[in-house]
Formats: sequence, structure tokens, C-alpha cells
Amino acid sequence: MTELALGTGPTGEQKEFIEAAQYSGNSLLAVINDILDFSKIAAGKLDLEPIPFNLRECVARIMKPMAYRAAANGLELLCHVRPGVPRQIVADPTRLKQIINNLLGNAIKFTTVGEIELCVDVDAMDGAHARLHFLVRATGIGIPPEKHKLIFESFSQADASTTRRFGGTGLGLTISARLVEMMGGRIWVESKPGGGSCFHFTVQVALAAAEPTAQPAPDIGLGGLTVLIVDDNPTNRRILSELVAAEGMIPVLTEGAQGAFAEMEAAAANGTDFKLALIDGNMPEMDGFALIEELRRRQVAAGTRILMLSSAGQRDEAARCRSLGVAYLTKPVSQSQLVEAMRLALGYSESPAATEPHQPAHFARNPGGPPDSRGGGQPGESGCASPSARTAASLRHPRRQWARGSGSFRTPNLRPDPHGHSDARDGWSSSQRRDPPPRAR
Repeated sequence: MTELALGTGPTGEQKEFIEAAQYSGNSLLAVINDILDFSKIAAGKLDLEPIPFNLRECVARIMKPMAYRAAANGLELLCHVRPGVPRQIVADPTRLKQIINNLLGNAIKFTTVGEIELCVDVDAMDGAHARLHFLVRATGIGIPPEKHKLIFESFSQADASTTRRFGGTGLGLTISARLVEMMGGRIWVESKPGGGSCFHFTVQVALAAAEPTAQPAPDIGLGGLTVLIVDDNPTNRRILSELVAAEGMIPVLTEGAQGAFAEMEAAAANGTDFKLALIDGNMPEMDGFALIEELRRRQVAAGTRILMLSSAGQRDEAARCRSLGVAYLTKPVSQSQLVEAMRLALGYSESPAATEPHQPAHFARNPGGPPDSRGGGQPGESGCASPSARTAASLRHPRRQWARGSGSFRTPNLRPDPHGHSDARDGWSSSQRRDPPPRAR
């Protein structure tokens, strides 16, 4: 039924909710599948089906619904696929997702406050194969050292009372351990009571034939630009800093509003305004929204494009971003999602082809300054253009085509916003307005 609903042309937000419901419905089969998989493993009848696939896309599809589960529990979910990790690999994506889902699901289940991070790195790589290292870190209840081996046994949990409190079959980690072993790796845990947990696992994969031997060069349109990153979470600052630096940009980090004021005012005094600022929406003392309003009052961010980092499931934050006229991304953010959003915020009409599913990235009428009736920034500023300029740009964009019958443009990361102007949504839109396609002159 969700597949049918997705085929009716839902708006961006409706599509988001339907996809989340679809994923959750599939997750309800997890208990039955666990039993079946365990039976197959015990009988030696479970086989892997390796195929070529995009690892970053696989991870992004896992993180999206998990982010909503984490946000519902008041947790921050972070994801970091390091730049050296190959994009195209040959392995069994279904079983790899099963392992990651089990570990992230357990982390969300047993963590009441703090954050959860998925990190993917390379342990070793030669011309045709690689050993990938996955880490799921959570600030949860922790596990006593004497229970580290027990939790990987069938129908076992670290504390028998957790079955009554949290539910579960006690088979998830057992199946994950068997799958990891079948994929040529190992799984282990580092944890202590009250100190959180770090679950590690490695897998052996083959490199797809199309995988380039060298990493792609940084985007020349972004290279050398200085970016201000404002986030109270040190882990998130580290991840964003690495993502930005990988594109040849220069990150400047600060943990809150006072640091942002100091950096902005110093840059304005030196005549070197930040071209872009990434601001977390949910910070203590002064949140990102109050920070933007104060920056505008002090008039120290007139030439700075702002990307707000919003938590999953916070619809009020999306509305506040639109009222302020700033763009926003929903965390966790992958490298390709961030790069495309930054390019669009800075006004680049040509954006690299996307290789991952995109999250919401709204671009309101005037992302660089306060909302006005013109629909654009100040004259001469980079960023989103006026409505007429946007229409002209859409006609020039080689990958932007009107989707017949859908009432919207089908473009990677571009959809109409509530005012009828383009934004960076990639199929996500809060507007139900459907304008006719522009006519080429």
C-alpha cells in the first residue's frame, strides 16, 4: 500500500512520511526474519548474494528512518563515512544493512540520553579488495566486561530484565556475528557499565570495476572558501569539519553563539566575510534561530549564506527556517548532500550529479538575508537569484525537466517552495502548490 501511495505523486513531506512508514512496516518483519535466518544459519542453508552497489547510498538509506527513531528518543544520530572509503563495492547489501540495523536499533533502544554515531572506515585495501571497519558508538547504559561474549550468544542479553523492559528476541547480535563471520570479518564490543558502548565489525568486500583508483578532486567551485561551523556537539563539529575540508574548503569551528559573534565580527572588521555558515538549530543558551536574528541585527552576516542543520522530525524548525528565509538540512548529513546544498546556497547553477538519496534541503526566498518581497538577496550578492533569474536558470539546466503529470520539476535536489520558487529538496516539498512549467522564449 505504501508503494501505491508513493506512486500518487505525494508532496515532499508526505513522501518522507510514507517512506518512513514503509521502512517501519518492513521492520515489523524483523522478529520473524530473525527466527528464519537463525534457523537457516543453524542448518547451514544461508547464502550470501554479493552484488555491486553504492556503499554511501546504502548507508544513507539506513540512516534516514533511524534518525527519526533517535529524534523521538531525544538522541542525536551522527554518521561519518570517511573520504577514503570506496563508493562502489561488491558484497551482500541486504545482509550488511541487516547488521547495521541491528547495531543501530540496539543503540537507540538502550540509550536514553546523548548521541549515537555510525562511522565507516577502511582498515586495508589493495587493488581489488578492501576490509571495511564499521563502528557504532552510543552513550548508552554500557555492558559489564564479563557479559561481552554472552551478548553474542543465542537468546541472550546482558541483563535478563532488559527483555521485559525493552523487548527483543535476543537473536539480533547472534545473527549479526554469524553474518560478519560469513563476510570474512569479526565483531566485538568495547564497553563498561555507565560508559556507553562501541560495537565494531569488519567485513571483506571486493571493489566494483567502476571504482576509481583515486579519490575525486575537490570541487573547484568550493575550494578555498572559508566556512563557519557553529555546533555545540563536538562530534558533529568534527564530522562537518572533515566533510568541508574534503572539498578543499577551510572550516572555522565554534561551539556556540558567542563564538559565532566573535568570528563574524572579526571577519567583518578584516573585510573577509564568511561566504557560508553551517549553524545547528538546537543549541543551549541561544539556539540557531536566535543566533541568525542577532547576526542580522548586528549586521555582520550580510554577505554570508546560511545553512541551518535541523534535527529529524522537527517540523517546527522547518517552518522557522522558512520564516527566516534560510536554507536547512536534516541531520545526519552525508558529504554529497552537504556539497550539493552548499553549491546551491552559493548560487552555482550547475551541481554535480548526485550519487546518494537526498535529505530535505530547503532554500527559501532569501537565504542570505531577511525575507523580503523581491525573493532574492541584495544586488550583487551570490546565492539564490530572483524568481525570474531562477526560471531562466531552470531552462538552462541540462538535467532539469518538467515531470509530466506531477506538477513539479524533476531535478536532483530542486523542488518548488511555498512561494513557487526552486529549492533544494530532491523530491521533498512542504508546498502543495503546483505551478505550470515555464515556457521557453
